[in-house]
Formats: sequence, C-alpha cells, structure tokens
Amino acid sequence: MKKIVERIFYFSYLAINLFLFLLLWIISPILKKRGKQNGILALPYTPKDWPGGYDRMDAWTNMFFTDGVNYHVDYAWKKVDFELFHSISITTFKRYLIFSKILVHRIRLLFSFKNYETIWIQRAFLPMFPYKDAYFEKLLARIHPHIIYDFYDADYASNYKLVMSTVAAAKKVTVATEYLRSKFISVNKETYLLRYAIDTKSFKVRANTNSDIIRIGWMGSPGNAINLMAIEEQLQTLESEFSNIQFSFLCRNFPSLNLKKLHKNSWSDAQFDYYEWLSTLDIGIVPFIKADERTKAKVSMKGLEFMAQGIPIAASPFIHSDQLENGISFLLTEQHFWYDNLKKLVLDKELRIRMGQQAEIIFDSFHTYKIVYKDFKEIVKLDI
Repeated sequence: MKKIVERIFYFSYLAINLFLFLLLWIISPILKKRGKQNGILALPYTPKDWPGGYDRMDAWTNMFFTDGVNYHVDYAWKKVDFELFHSISITTFKRYLIFSKILVHRIRLLFSFKNYETIWIQRAFLPMFPYKDAYFEKLLARIHPHIIYDFYDADYASNYKLVMSTVAAAKKVTVATEYLRSKFISVNKETYLLRYAIDTKSFKVRANTNSDIIRIGWMGSPGNAINLMAIEEQLQTLESEFSNIQFSFLCRNFPSLNLKKLHKNSWSDAQFDYYEWLSTLDIGIVPFIKADERTKAKVSMKGLEFMAQGIPIAASPFIHSDQLENGISFLLTEQHFWYDNLKKLVLDKELRIRMGQQAEIIFDSFHTYKIVYKDFKEIVKLDI
C-alpha cells in the first residue's frame, strides 16, 4: 500500500511539474526580456545555516557590497525543512510538500532573472528534485544568457545524466577541485577551477604548551569515521611504540576503536570549543581509504582547516589542496603507510613545524576568501 501511495504522489507531482514546465517554456520569451541588469543572483543548494551553501556562495556578499556590486543570495529552503527531508521518519506526503515549497519559490524567482547580469547556481536549480535529466536547467539556458553552475562534490555519482546535462547547458561551470574540472571540461570547455575558501576569523593562535605530548587529530562524520577502522592496526602500533602520543578525534558518533590513548570529542559536549581544540593539535590526519569518485572529487574541508591552522598533515591521495606538495607541505599517505608517515612526524619536530608552515602558506595563498574572490570576479567577468 505504501508503494502505491508513493507512486500516486510521484506521478501526480510529475504531471504538475510537466504542466508548469511547458507553461514556462511557452512564456519564456517574456521571461527572457531583459531590463537593467545589475550584479549577481546566487542560488545555493543547501539552507543558509548549513555547510556548503553559506561557505561557498553567501560568504562573498560583503566583498561585493564593498565593491558596489549587487550580490543577492536566495535560499530555496530553510534548515528545518532540510533536516526534515533527510530524517528517516518523514512521510511521502511531507516529502512532496517540501518539494512543492521549493518548486513554487524557485519558479517565482525566475521572473527576476532578467534583472541580473549573472545567475550563479549551486548544483541544480531545484534542490533534491527526483529528476533524471536537466529539464529546468535547459529552460533556464533559454531564458538567461549567462548562467553559471557550481559543483564541489561528485554529484554525478548518483545522477550522472542530470549533472552532465546541467554542465552542458551552462554558460560556464565553476568547480572546487582539479579532478572535477578534468571531469567536466570535455562537456563544457568553459569550466573553471574556483578553489574552496574558508573563513578563519574564529581561529586561535596555536597553543604553545610545554607538554611533551604529541596530539594527533582527526575530525569527521560517522560515515567518514569508517576510514579510521581501516588504519586502526597501524595507529595501535604507533601508540604502543610511543608513550608521548595522544589521539584526539572529533565525531558525532564514533565507531568502535581499540585505541588506548584516544580522547573522544563531540560537538554536543557542553564545554567543547572547536577552535580551541584545533589549536592544540600537533598532527592532522585525513584518511580516505576508498578511492571512489566522491573521494577523488570532493573538497577536504577539515584538511583545509588543518592547513589554515598550520598543522602538518598526513592525507590520503586526492583529499588535499591541489597546491600541496608531497614531502614538502604534507605527507601523501597510501593505505599501508600511515604508521610510517606518522612515525616520521612524531620523531621529527622540525619536520612538523616546517610542513605546518608550508601548508599554512599555501592556504593563505590559494584558499582565503580574499584570494579566491579575485578568481571569482575574473570568471564572471565583472569589471570592478
């Protein structure tokens, strides 16, 4: 019965969408008529209070304002709907109700496209919609001559046709990694690397303790914590050999790890101060053992934060800035060499200092908002 209800909702919803799509296609000449164009309209995929939407699209607002550019960010949905949509308890009716709210909001927004010089869209025009092809993205290309799509993850891994059709329909494409650029450039030659930037205003000066303890830090989601299990034996060997090391990991829900010197941290801990914790680390690890498409294409936010804090890093292939150099600003670490590389960093304080400093220089040179903003303006061709 549940599947029948879901089918009814699905086909009813698609019928409504098809009607709206055809109507918009017919009136697209009206939408296409352009008034006075002024600045950029940015459309994040995620809500304002969620990573990815604000960090990637909204954080430029004050910079454009300072330069006298109208930079308007419009979110498709609120955090409460986003969290409900991803909850395991959501009903089919509520899911399609959220779809409807997004659809109405974004279609109403179409009528203002003609007032902007550039439309910058994260991933897709309609977040989370159950489409297999870029129907609305093709419609947008008919309406506006300068639409740019942005990707910072391997979204094509779950819906290849939709993503590649979107890339093909775009005037330009911005991506956060070189791997994504190499993936898309054969589909759209106007694909540009726009490196991921993070805000460091809340970062603290590295703690200068007299303690001989060397703190090895990791942070991530419960899903990514599985990677720790793959290198658990090597970490056990390391802690049995060195009495002065401590593992300090941050996660919402830890897997079972048999490490005697592990200090577990959680965002829900009442007294936990993330930036204070980050400033106490001596070594950062970024293990991603399975080299699938999502691993190769993604941005390591935590890796960037290690770099910004000047923490030396041991990292799996692909999960780092494209400017890092193995042996100079980080240690590239294959699955069976975590013990070897961490031992190098534990034994050599000068190496830790030197690599941390080099990583911080690279972050300051390529991943601050001030630096990436220059590339952004060049890509959208704004004469500021």
